[in-house]
Amino acid sequence: MILTGISPGAERKIHASWPIVTGELFDKAKFEELLTKLQTHQEQVFGELPVHYDNVGHWLQTDPSKGTVDVLLDFK
Repeated sequence: MILTGISPGAERKIHASWPIVTGELFDKAKFEELLTKLQTHQEQVFGELPVHYDNVGHWLQTDPSKGTVDVLLDFK
């Protein structure tokens, strides 16, 4: 996962909120739930931590040969 446009503290909060355990199958519905929280209910992810962004760009890159999904979240 690559995160851009946020502080290290905010990065830690996102990693703590990440709904998919390492090694578990990627669940796009869980990912989209997190995106919804980031776009409409920031406090559910960041709590009292002050964050400032207008939108979250996102990109997924799958690699079937490795069985992985790379995730980019870009906070603007």
